Amino acid sequence: ADPTARIEEAGRLCREATEAAPTLAQPWSLLGLVERRRGALVAAIEAYRTALRLDPGHAPSHQNLAVALLLAGDIAGCRSAFRKAIAVLEEQGQSAEAQALARQAASMVRLEE
Repeated sequence: ADPTARIEEAGRLCREATEAAPTLAQPWSLLGLVERRRGALVAAIEAYRTALRLDPGHAPSHQNLAVALLLAGDIAGCRSAFRKAIAVLEEQGQSAEAQALARQAASMVRLEE
């Protein structure tokens, strides 16, 4: 199948999921991934922020928001979102994941200001 058509279909399905379950973070986070893949960074950032309003403890949304902000050129926002993702993982007792994310993030942006 055509990759563009598959991405469009994924976007349609994610939007349907956000309409069916507007208070769940996961569909919004997935929509953010699809929008980022489409190159629609503003829409991706909005979707991740919606997911985080619904579930501030959703570390993948913080991480994906960081990447989208980096791609959009918002280094300070990227740094903040990565730090929050790492803190959330630590709070959830996922120290190894937090350390791995810190290493990964540090390869993209300086985590300290």
